[in-house]
Amino acid sequence: MADDVHAARIAAMQARMRMKRLTAWILVPGPNMLYFTGWGAHTSERLLMAVYPAEGDPFLVTPAFEAERAREATGIARAFTWRDESGPASAVARAFAPWGKARPRLGAEFLTMRLLERGAIDAVCPRTEWEDIGADAAALRMIKDAAEIAAMERAVAIAETALEAGRPLIAPGKSERDVQRAIQRSLLEQDSASGFGVLVASGPRSALPHAGSSDRMLEAGDLVWIDMGALSGGYNADITRTFCVGKPPQKLADAYRTVLAGQEAARLGGKPGATCESVDQLARKIIAAAGLGEYFTHRTGHGLGLEDHEAPYIVDGSAEILQPGMVYTVEPGVYIPGHGGIRIEDDVVVTADGSRSLTGYRRDWLGE
Repeated sequence: MADDVHAARIAAMQARMRMKRLTAWILVPGPNMLYFTGWGAHTSERLLMAVYPAEGDPFLVTPAFEAERAREATGIARAFTWRDESGPASAVARAFAPWGKARPRLGAEFLTMRLLERGAIDAVCPRTEWEDIGADAAALRMIKDAAEIAAMERAVAIAETALEAGRPLIAPGKSERDVQRAIQRSLLEQDSASGFGVLVASGPRSALPHAGSSDRMLEAGDLVWIDMGALSGGYNADITRTFCVGKPPQKLADAYRTVLAGQEAARLGGKPGATCESVDQLARKIIAAAGLGEYFTHRTGHGLGLEDHEAPYIVDGSAEILQPGMVYTVEPGVYIPGHGGIRIEDDVVVTADGSRSLTGYRRDWLGE
């Protein structure tokens, strides 16, 4: 049965749905289903939905073999079940029959719902009007409670332990994959994983902001950045550090110090009432003033929680106002083609009177 936390979240979402005058809102497997029901169901080839009508009790459309687990996890007693040999069409028809001849207004997550689910519903309710509820869910999820922040702090501790396990392998004669594997082993030993993988890029490859790990051997003077995360209770940590194999060329050393200064300004500059754009500008102005603006090619950060990328986004043009409980990354970077790249990333939570970093791993490894 749904606990008080999830019941309150559902009530808050239902209030938003009433304002939109929706007939019902629909959850499919993914972060929002986990957030509102507590069930971390996974997307698969099988159709699965939790439906919350504006009037009446919620119901599930679920594979028969999942029904008992679905009821227990979500607290939803009513279920329309289907078996593999017959497919979900009949269950969807029974579930949505009351709205079949009407013009229901159904809310769904356009980023998550597939044509599989939408097509099955449209076959029963061909006059459906669809409404994207993704922004409403994101607005509720942006403000983390104490339990969510504690889960993220546990994820950070796991990530920093794993990052430290990889650090000794940042040396000549070791490969990017050697470093990657050491970090992955540590995550596994801590019963965790990185939600987006472990990325290690060195030398000229580090000028690629999303370079994946390769067999490239590390060389003296290389910059090496490691971008990784960890999971605890479904919540993400996300951290990047840039190291150097010995002493880097002066051009890269200067760029590193500039990125570090910009990152510190943005990391310390978030506070309630500030806009996401203003935090982005704190880093961007410092980097641009050093003549490196053209090499800073992405936003300064993104929200963090059940997803490793979620609202709010720390980006130029965003007027989103920071509020206590929001968690986001601060990760400016400079990427100089043919030479190397630097990114330094921390996870920051907005407090009542400012902000604090959840991550504390050493930021200045230049020439060490």
